[in-house]
Amino acid sequence: MMVNKMQELIDKTDYWDMRVLDVKASYFGDEVEILIENDEETCWKISFLSCYKVSYNTDANRRKISNVKSMRKSQLGYYGQDITVCKSDKDNFYKVDLDLSGKNMKAKFKESDRYKSKYTIIVGEEEELTDTLTLKDNLTNKKLIIELMGKHSNVILTDENYIIINSIRHLSTANNSNRDILPKYKYIFPTSNKLNLLSINDFNTFFNLFDNVEKDLPTYFSSLFTGISKTFIQHCSSLLKISDEINKDNLLCLYNYVYGIIDNLNSNNIVCSSLDNDYSLERGVKSSNLEVNFFLDDFYTRKEKNESFSNFKNDLLKLLLNNIKKLQIKLENIDNKLKDCKEMDKYKLYGELITSNLYRIKKYNLESIDLENYYDENKVITIPLDNSISPNENAKKFFKKYNKLKSTFGVANKQKNEIEKEMLYIESVIYAINESSTIEELNDIYQEISGIFVKPSKVKSSSNKQKTFQPFKYNIDNFTILVGKNNLQNDYITHKLANSNDYWFHVKDSHGSHVILKTEGKTPSQEIINKCASIAAYYSKSKYSSNVPVDYTLVKNVKKMPKAKPGMVIYTNYKTVNVNPQKISTT
Repeated sequence: MMVNKMQELIDKTDYWDMRVLDVKASYFGDEVEILIENDEETCWKISFLSCYKVSYNTDANRRKISNVKSMRKSQLGYYGQDITVCKSDKDNFYKVDLDLSGKNMKAKFKESDRYKSKYTIIVGEEEELTDTLTLKDNLTNKKLIIELMGKHSNVILTDENYIIINSIRHLSTANNSNRDILPKYKYIFPTSNKLNLLSINDFNTFFNLFDNVEKDLPTYFSSLFTGISKTFIQHCSSLLKISDEINKDNLLCLYNYVYGIIDNLNSNNIVCSSLDNDYSLERGVKSSNLEVNFFLDDFYTRKEKNESFSNFKNDLLKLLLNNIKKLQIKLENIDNKLKDCKEMDKYKLYGELITSNLYRIKKYNLESIDLENYYDENKVITIPLDNSISPNENAKKFFKKYNKLKSTFGVANKQKNEIEKEMLYIESVIYAINESSTIEELNDIYQEISGIFVKPSKVKSSSNKQKTFQPFKYNIDNFTILVGKNNLQNDYITHKLANSNDYWFHVKDSHGSHVILKTEGKTPSQEIINKCASIAAYYSKSKYSSNVPVDYTLVKNVKKMPKAKPGMVIYTNYKTVNVNPQKISTT
């Protein structure tokens, strides 16, 4: 029976608990392919042809890594669990159910007239089905060339004779390229005007290349030789403790060191070391192999982490800056209202003068009237009138306008005060974002602004958020000092961790961290007070200034206002000390 032969052939792959490398649906779902790992070099490809219906579910909602393409091979968690073929209710069609431990697929396919290829099981071809599986070695040699040349980098696949099969970037001499990187063209290695360091055989030849050069040593060295970066020479110079000046002694030290590395590249005496944003080769104190893949993985892991951090940071800043723009527009409108309110006392005066002089006004159709201002030495002022109403109604109209502006003045001033507080808070959050250095710190800030500037539907869970709080911690002369990295941490250390007799520090009239000096019943010296103040000055917007004023008081004098934003406090009974900002090593 056809279906039994299909099932038997699939089962012969021993797919159970084998790693599933990929699942592909091609030609608009007409063909479905499953790639199952066989060994280190080969895999099974099970193909279902002439499909009329394909449906599948993945585990994307459960896995930690969102994109499968970002996973390393060791992270791919899909394994063959069950592949079952049975006859469909439609003539000449078959039904298959696949369970790949996280991915479930259902397909209906038809018998096909395609031929079976090497390393492939084609399901649906009765004439090709056999009881045995034979895999013949049909390997061809290919060359994968990776050109690491900054923005000109490329990946090229050629045959064994260096004839290009394809490349990521196609280059042509017709488009200002110095060589053709196109399919069916002969691959030509890139050329450089720089010298090959390996072609220099003695120090005198090397030394003469630097004759009468005015540039610094790292810059000229990297510009002279191909494959040598300025960062590498700077690192070597730092290890050798030589200056950037081009002289014979420095060149001799550098020559011996660099050529020592070259001579030992094939030994176990060279290590690849990680710098801040780069990597370098060094002479190893103990034997170590070059683990290039490790450093490539490290580089791209750090790159992805930095990009994620940068994107998260920029998103938060964009959100807050947009809110500041909105508040600035509101503030401008309120200032315009307050400007109009400056006229309210004039309207009150008009109303009072008209009311007190009603007995003197005989005409009712006046457009204006001149009256003595008894508030200003009886100086005569001209009051505009509405000639369609009586003088008394004009007076009432002026009083009504006065009362309206008076009410507007009170409301507008209150609104202005609230907006200024809001902007002050946002500025403090922006300061904390700019001072953040880790994703975790940004997550704390995201938790802080969730529900304030982020819609509730988009708010991440903040359960047990205090567990993530890791404020800076110092230990000075047996005193513990805590520094909040953001407003949530400021709240936490001030109102949760601090005792009433601990000391609280904050830079005066500026954004900065709360600093807590834990006393534990001890009385701190003025020297300790000044050191804490220096720390508070360092973790503030005034960190690059000098003689910075810092307020300090007991924690019991620091109060959080009702409904106030995180980190916003008022304090009393404080003293002020002027200090220079200073960072002290954390413990």
